[in-house]
Amino acid sequence: MQIMHDAARREFYLICNGTKSLLAYTLHEDGVIEFTRTFVPPELRGGSIAARLAAAGLAFAVAAGYRIVPSCSYIKHYITKYPRYRNHLYDQT
Repeated sequence: MQIMHDAARREFYLICNGTKSLLAYTLHEDGVIEFTRTFVPPELRGGSIAARLAAAGLAFAVAAGYRIVPSCSYIKHYITKYPRYRNHLYDQT
């Protein structure tokens, strides 16, 4: 199972057993990437697919120099678990 990046659709995705899981994002003009949605079908949950998508998306954001807005609850949770991404968060204050 390989994670793919579809820049035109602004999503990272993985297809397993013919079913698509994804991490969607929005790019903003000011160098900000906003992760908006993580979806893993119920039958595939619990297999670390969401974590793999999060890792790929966040690695992309850091490598590209984007500041991160974790609007998606899963990405917020992931960053809490892996604080190395905190330095890349967009300060909205």
